[in-house]
Amino acid sequence: MKRDEWKLDLDNKADTLNLMLRLTDTGTAVKLSRPYMDALMEHAKSMLTQNINLPDAVVSQWSKVLNVLGKTDVRKTFRREILDMAMNQNGKFNDGFFKLYGAEINNPVILSEEKMVVYKLFRPLVRERSVGGLRWLNDVFANNRNILEKYTDTASVQDFRERIQDEIGKPADDDDAHKLIAGIANVLGIKPEEAPQQDDTLSDSKNPEDDSSEGQKSKEE
Repeated sequence: MKRDEWKLDLDNKADTLNLMLRLTDTGTAVKLSRPYMDALMEHAKSMLTQNINLPDAVVSQWSKVLNVLGKTDVRKTFRREILDMAMNQNGKFNDGFFKLYGAEINNPVILSEEKMVVYKLFRPLVRERSVGGLRWLNDVFANNRNILEKYTDTASVQDFRERIQDEIGKPADDDDAHKLIAGIANVLGIKPEEAPQQDDTLSDSKNPEDDSSEGQKSKEE
């Protein structure tokens, strides 16, 4: 099938995808290449900003939908393309994107190779309080809590950590975004910033000038 035919199938009832999944369930080896990959990339691009409803039977087996790309350079290229799309969204996402494609880019090799990912993806997800993206970030750090140490862009890493610290320093909130950011903070060991403590000894101690003025008044009396 051509790219546009696969894309049409993905945008509608996914009849061909269902057939492909049934074949894989019978043990039939199915390996599709670039036209299929290109159609998936177009589908992922659409999912960034809009929800495209697929049959539950397809969504529940989405890993198989992606696995037919194989584990060759085609799959690695696909992951890079999807990550690049996500990095160009400025933190604004339809949650369905991460539901279908989040696991594909939660890959330590791909993430560590992309030096700008903290600046262009992690930070904006926290800033925009993107619920689907924050769930994905929780999974990223749960799988590799030391991943931030691999990035040389220390300024972006520090800004990311401070944004999380600012959020958890706010009064407890029941909204999903706050809870997810608090979960990230817990995994990364980020604590709320402590308020500066007032030195009580200063407020309790008398001003020497006050003592001298009181003494002067008693002499005059």
